[in-house]
Amino acid sequence: MPPLKVLIDARYCREQRTGIGTYSRNLLQALDETLAGHQNAIQLYAILLENKKNPAPGFNFRNIETITTHVDYRSHPQNEVWLNFTLPGLITQTQADIYHNLAYSLPWRKKIPCKKLVSIHDLIMYEMHGNYPKLFETYLKWMIRCSIKRADKIIVFSEYVRQALLKRFNLQPYCIEKIPHGVSPLFTPLQEERKDEIRKQLNLPETYIFSVGSTEPRKNLATLFKAFRQLKKEHSLPHTLIIALSDKLTRRSPLQQLVESLGLKDEVNFVNVQSTEMMRDYYNCAELFVFPSRNEGFGLPVLEAMASGVPVLCSNIAPLTEIVGDCAERFEYDDYITLAKKMYNLIIDESKRRELARCGLERAQHFNWHQSAQLYLNLYRSLA
Repeated sequence: MPPLKVLIDARYCREQRTGIGTYSRNLLQALDETLAGHQNAIQLYAILLENKKNPAPGFNFRNIETITTHVDYRSHPQNEVWLNFTLPGLITQTQADIYHNLAYSLPWRKKIPCKKLVSIHDLIMYEMHGNYPKLFETYLKWMIRCSIKRADKIIVFSEYVRQALLKRFNLQPYCIEKIPHGVSPLFTPLQEERKDEIRKQLNLPETYIFSVGSTEPRKNLATLFKAFRQLKKEHSLPHTLIIALSDKLTRRSPLQQLVESLGLKDEVNFVNVQSTEMMRDYYNCAELFVFPSRNEGFGLPVLEAMASGVPVLCSNIAPLTEIVGDCAERFEYDDYITLAKKMYNLIIDESKRRELARCGLERAQHFNWHQSAQLYLNLYRSLA
């Protein structure tokens, strides 16, 4: 019997500091390792993006064949032309039984000669207006409606998104498969000696609070800045606030202007983290990790922080509570006064920080990319 052939659209691997990029890279690597015992049953092909300036990401796959394209999924209408007119040729060329797009997009032409899967990360474009430019938001809604209509199976990563899809699009439960993300094994607690070396290498302050976000309103960094200002106002603490941004911040950015208006220009540092190892180092050396997001489809930074052994404070929204359980302090995302109090209580209570770090580390072990990869392979087989 010939092997089941799956064509995975992984053009998102280039996104170095986004959830979609992290998901795509980790899933492919886990699938490649998990396939070691299934070579005769399943053949995977991965479509990767390359351009003239930058070659395709360097993966040393043993069990996945790669196909490259110059068409960026962010280029419109080139991406739509590629999906509907070039992709069918790749499906025929590889004799794929299944096409799996890792982020939202499926071709809308009817005659696509295979089963189709799509990963839906969130429904932020429906739930939070103003998070994207209006025209792009309209496009995303249209693309998701088309993809849901065409998909043989939809993959989500949290129960929250699963329920939101069922309700908004009146889907049957069997249409959706929930497969939680794992966490990269690179995220792990480091020894104190290694942390001292990292502080010197990265020129880090002795004590700081760490967060991960972007300039998107849903990341809610404004609430964190207000809470940090309240903390500094009420207590004489040496802490700095460090933010790892996934996009660029300009001097005219509302976030930059807010930092300056709050008098925090010298106490808030924005950093551009270039690698998973560097992100792990920032987590490890922090006294606290705070994640104030208003809306998430999953919440990888919270999981990465717990796996790195840092105590977590996060907003009390459904996807994050699914991850942290009772292993993090939580707050209502707009309540900066309570956030400031909880940050202070953790700063002065070392035993509480240790307990949260221990509990979070144990909980993070339940999120494993190899287990997730096996669920993906099982799903592919079920659609054959």
